[in-house]
Amino acid sequence: MMTASEFIYTQVFKPSLIRKFVNKAILATLPKAVRVGPAVVCLNPRDPVVCGALTFRVYERQELKLVSRILREGMTVLDVGANVGLYTALAMHYVKRDGRILAFEPHPESYHFLTQTVAANVAMLPEHERPRVEMLDFAASASEGEARLYINPANKGDNRLYFFNSAQQSDALSIRTRTIDSALRDLKIKRIDFLKLDVQGHEFEVVQGACDILRTSPNAIILSEFWPDGVRQSCNHDSMDYLSLLADWNFKIYEVHRNKLWLLRDSVDFQSLISRLKGRRYASILGTKNLLSDTSI
Repeated sequence: MMTASEFIYTQVFKPSLIRKFVNKAILATLPKAVRVGPAVVCLNPRDPVVCGALTFRVYERQELKLVSRILREGMTVLDVGANVGLYTALAMHYVKRDGRILAFEPHPESYHFLTQTVAANVAMLPEHERPRVEMLDFAASASEGEARLYINPANKGDNRLYFFNSAQQSDALSIRTRTIDSALRDLKIKRIDFLKLDVQGHEFEVVQGACDILRTSPNAIILSEFWPDGVRQSCNHDSMDYLSLLADWNFKIYEVHRNKLWLLRDSVDFQSLISRLKGRRYASILGTKNLLSDTSI
């Protein structure tokens, strides 16, 4: 059930003319930072969408509750598509001194605020509780090399590794791509516990580049945005391939919906989910190596 602020932000402000006016008003009133649970997140003053939703307290409420339940001391966490560092900041407070966090963000503007967020949370934590945090300014993908990052001028959380209607060719940035497996080998990391993925349809490419670590990490958990049309645009694959790949690696896949985790048991369930997610519609999915006994959030 939506709160009043969720309804206003996601429904009343939905028409483009109204949203354009509202976005200007939001930018004029954005705070420099907001508290989210135990963490502080430094906001991009030019982003009315993600940072506006954080200000209104309507951003990924189910996912944030789920993360607070999953993350524990000592975990190794990967935040891929870190943006201004929301999930990185939360992880810093949950994994504590023996934990390790890698935040991947190739967009220079977002990376700037990510560094501010990390610094702000380092200052909040006692020295003996601070985890090791590394910020990586390249895009995780299926291969090593260079790519073009296409910028959405109205939504800093919607930059993509493929051209789309809202982007301008002239604004595209040249960035590096690396596989997660390669980056982790360089850092001598041999297992991960939690991977958060939000890369606008490029998730399939990311997990392909993380196949070694995901297959060999016995307790790995994946929280991923699942946007079928984005997967098709990003890598010309059917989104069924993404779900099937995770299942082949022994992940049990759950849809995060209405404060509960719904197990997708087979390809029939996969296709049912895909059929409900047309156009810009997306869902969050959770992948775990073991069946969950408690599916509430």
